Amino acid sequence: MRDTTNPGFYHTIEQIRNKVTLSEYIGKDVILQKKGKEYLGLCPFHNERTPSFTVNDSKNFYHCFGCGAHGDAVGYTMERRNMPFIEAVNFLANQYGISLPRIDDYKVFAEEKKKRNTLYDVMEKTCAYFQRNLKTSLSAEKARQYLQKRNISSESVSKFRIGFCDGSCVAFLQKQGISYEMLSEAGVVSGHPNNPKDKFTGRITFPIFDANERVIAFGGRAISTGQNPKYLNSPETALFQKRSSLFNLYSACQHTKSSPLIVVEGYVDVITMVQNGFPQTVAALGTAFTEEHISKIWQYSNYPILCFDGDAAGLKAATRAAISALPLLTPGKTLFFCYLPENLDPDELIYKYGQASMQKQISAAIPLCDVVWNHLLAKYTDDPATPFLPEDKIALKNDIVKIASSIGNPEIGAAYKSALFDKFFLLFGKNKEKSSNNAKKTLLLNSLNLKRNNVVAQKIILGILLIVPILLQELDEFLLRTNFDDLDLLEIKEWLLSMYFLDTNFDEEAFMQQRNAFLGKIGMDVLKTHASFLFNKNVTNGEILQRWKDIWSCMDENIVADDVSFVSLPFSNFDKGLWSRMRTLSARSREAIKCM
Repeated sequence: MRDTTNPGFYHTIEQIRNKVTLSEYIGKDVILQKKGKEYLGLCPFHNERTPSFTVNDSKNFYHCFGCGAHGDAVGYTMERRNMPFIEAVNFLANQYGISLPRIDDYKVFAEEKKKRNTLYDVMEKTCAYFQRNLKTSLSAEKARQYLQKRNISSESVSKFRIGFCDGSCVAFLQKQGISYEMLSEAGVVSGHPNNPKDKFTGRITFPIFDANERVIAFGGRAISTGQNPKYLNSPETALFQKRSSLFNLYSACQHTKSSPLIVVEGYVDVITMVQNGFPQTVAALGTAFTEEHISKIWQYSNYPILCFDGDAAGLKAATRAAISALPLLTPGKTLFFCYLPENLDPDELIYKYGQASMQKQISAAIPLCDVVWNHLLAKYTDDPATPFLPEDKIALKNDIVKIASSIGNPEIGAAYKSALFDKFFLLFGKNKEKSSNNAKKTLLLNSLNLKRNNVVAQKIILGILLIVPILLQELDEFLLRTNFDDLDLLEIKEWLLSMYFLDTNFDEEAFMQQRNAFLGKIGMDVLKTHASFLFNKNVTNGEILQRWKDIWSCMDENIVADDVSFVSLPFSNFDKGLWSRMRTLSARSREAIKCM
């Protein structure tokens, strides 16, 4: 391993970071435009039409908001020029006249490179031997019959380099001078060194390739009754990491410019899909679809489709993949999900109903947001038409906030929260019919001297909630459905909602301090001018609630206030202890503003 404790080594890296102006270095490959303190351009690591690749000289890193690529000059050189770490350091040091690291590091690298090349050679020879066995070995007759039965054409056998292990490969390779240790590191041998055996004996072999179309592993399919497991993959090696590898990725990514990548669950599913007009299909390798898989497929496709078997296990796998994807979401990158009918897999569906049926299923793939909603809903009911318990309704609200908060990108998180609450309100019948009382709306607009979407109106509706926070019990859904372009107002909205939904142990003094700070941003003069009713000691909370809804309704011509007159507030579903504290806060807030 590389000795990273070498002070000379770190000194060289530091020299590179200090000497290389990142925008100038990357600017040799990428057209960059100055945007504020950063530079912006088209990402060199994935195809895109809208620039999402940024370079920051002061922080000494580049970052792509499209594919997630991130690093410094060394990282860029490794990715752009396909160089190992030490080669990249060597390249930059030569480019900028910097003294090189200790020679021992390069000796280690040279040894590792030589070993990897030997492993590639072992895997290639093994693959070729398996292919030859399938064509010529008498013991492979059952394998040939199996492939024919599964409708795998001779063209596909050749294209995918499918083979058969008859148990003689290890002996063949050892005769060529390949040691047991190297065979073991390649993952093709089992048993004791004195009695080595082929790992895939009696199995049809499906080679797995890396991005340079080199064989890095195998999947083996049992063809004899009682042979377990049915599918056997290579162990992890220096060349193969199962959590980030995909079957057929090299070939599939050649077709993703015009079609989204499709992810299925099995080798034969991939081959059947390719044979039937879906060449952009890949499969995970006998493991759950991981975050590493998600990041990898986004390098080749912005809107990949995950196609799972239509059984309980497939539904569970889809949900798991959806939740795993949320923290990784970036603008322009998402997932779609295709659920197959009748517990069928892609291979069965195509040969039972035809290619057109598969295309129909792919075209009907649903977006990630819908999968998340279905997952949340399934926690509380199998039938959304069944009346919800009040406790479950509030729990579902909290789940929406929490799952939206798990999204790493704050803008996408806010968009998901809004979309999920739209589904929530639709489910519970909260979206009201458009009112026909246009005369009343016009009169109200004129009396307040406000225009729709006016920032003054937005300040008023937030100011009222800061002063009378108990109104959140009735107005949380309205507030969630209100968008604020002003960042200060958006901050106030998010604080109010987080306090209401999540913080059941909030400190009253801390609340008042933060409330006063936010009122300062809104401006008391705005409230006194446009919401003078707040300062009337005789006005009731119910009357304030109605005025809030009236003002809110004026902000969007497609949403109107309820025609209900609120004399008092219904506090069902509201924790009594929290209600008591919020009632106290409302009273204190109403009293405090008289002095402001």
